[in-house]
Amino acid sequence: MLRPTLRQQLDLAWSLADRYHLPAVTEENAFWAPSRNACTVLPEGTVQMPDETATPIATPTVAWLLWHITWWWTNAHRWADGKTPVPWDEHPWAGSAEAAVAQVRALHAAWVARLDSADLEAPVSGPWSDDATFARLAGWLNLELMKNVAEIGQLVGLHENR
Repeated sequence: MLRPTLRQQLDLAWSLADRYHLPAVTEENAFWAPSRNACTVLPEGTVQMPDETATPIATPTVAWLLWHITWWWTNAHRWADGKTPVPWDEHPWAGSAEAAVAQVRALHAAWVARLDSADLEAPVSGPWSDDATFARLAGWLNLELMKNVAEIGQLVGLHENR
């Protein structure tokens, strides 16, 4: 029963992404800074990480959120394979909003294939304790995807309605 639940969660988050928010991403709204205190991807590809101890924490741009999705989804695949994760400062920006959306779509397709066949109880490395399983990784990924996609949708809407 766990696999259908994880797949249903992923499909729900993905439908929000694929039907509504990712098609609305443009170069203009991807790099729009919603506040003076924003973290983004700079034109040459440098990723600005927010200071998580700052109050308030920096607001991400859509470009940063797309980069973030590709970073943690890439690492989810690496964790599932028992590989070392890619540090954030070594994970490259796709080069454009369009290329980043394409990367997200490719990572989604690869994850669906993995989720449909993975041993859910298999141990994985990851950002938690040593007893993490693939199911726990998949549940975390679903939460991250939904959160980031909702943030992208809100930022695109704010940009269009400003």
